[in-house]
Amino acid sequence: SYGVLPYDRTHGLSVAYNILLPGSFRQAAAKAVLNGWQVSGISQWQSGAPLGYTGSQQFRFSGTLADGQDWSDRRITGTPDTAARPWLICDPRDGLADGQYANPACFVAPLPGKNGTYRMPYMKTPGFQNHDLSLFKNWEFTEHKKLQFRFSMYNFPNHPLPFFNGGADPGLALDFENGVPSQETIQKFGKPTLKRGRRLMQFALKFYF
Repeated sequence: SYGVLPYDRTHGLSVAYNILLPGSFRQAAAKAVLNGWQVSGISQWQSGAPLGYTGSQQFRFSGTLADGQDWSDRRITGTPDTAARPWLICDPRDGLADGQYANPACFVAPLPGKNGTYRMPYMKTPGFQNHDLSLFKNWEFTEHKKLQFRFSMYNFPNHPLPFFNGGADPGLALDFENGVPSQETIQKFGKPTLKRGRRLMQFALKFYF
């Protein structure tokens, strides 16, 4: 369990803004339509979560060892209380295919009585970003009375983000055949299988008094 904390995010940036658009129209009709507009929003960017042996995104390994025997924690470590870990023969952050976050060619099965690598490189899941935008129109009647129309969009670019679906994600599973990754799991390993995020729109009308 040695490694960074599950909630670690190396970088994060949030930008909030609120802009009251200038309106200098004095004619009644133009003033009602063109004055009193306001734009506000929040944009967020964040590094991905740790990927590997810490946190919720855990790699799963199974299959056969170099001698053809089944993968077994007890067979490799001598006890079921310590998980068997694969050996790293290169940096799994290098040589990645498009949309891939860990290189399966860097993993080989450990040997009986000799466990694999405990300290993994700092691999990350896909990063996060979100952009919310709101548009307001204000009609001032008196000093204390105001009518406001709101139009809000959450994730307004409608930009879905890839993510690993925890223990059910085939992108986190690697099956060995005689000590090396199988061709079937190589095609899926390290690649998120799902996307999340859709645009949500909301309309509101508020009267302040």
